Amino acid sequence: MTAPSPRPTQCPHCGYDNDVETFESITSHDRQLRERLVSGALWTWRCAKCAKDTVSLYPVLYHDMRAFDPTLGHALENSVKKIRYQMEKMGRKAGWEAMRREARASRDADSLIGLLYPERHLQERLYTMLPILARHGLDLVGTIYEAIELGCPDHRVMVV
Repeated sequence: MTAPSPRPTQCPHCGYDNDVETFESITSHDRQLRERLVSGALWTWRCAKCAKDTVSLYPVLYHDMRAFDPTLGHALENSVKKIRYQMEKMGRKAGWEAMRREARASRDADSLIGLLYPERHLQERLYTMLPILARHGLDLVGTIYEAIELGCPDHRVMVV
């Protein structure tokens, strides 16, 4: 595979430090790079500051697998297609997983909102004290009143 690597290069016109895309090797199946290599455009880069074009020569290894063995060229193209397919497949799976997790988080948030605001109302407006009084008796109000500590502003759990 042909992979670019950035190389710090100073512009001869303005002195600005640019990261120029360079290649150590180019394979014959990469048509765009092969055309840039043949035309000489591979070594031309534009400064990010002054926008002037500059030519910087550096060594590049060119692999022509078809000239060496025609079957290798075909095998290389087939391998590249398989790798691209696997990468696209992993990208699709990652996308589906992200959407699934987002849907689960949305459902969990809706569930929490339903617990905090049942039927889109505040809990104290929807739930009354009557079922609790029926279960524990009318003494419950006095028990709660005795358990209250006025000096403690925090929430407390009380076992009845």
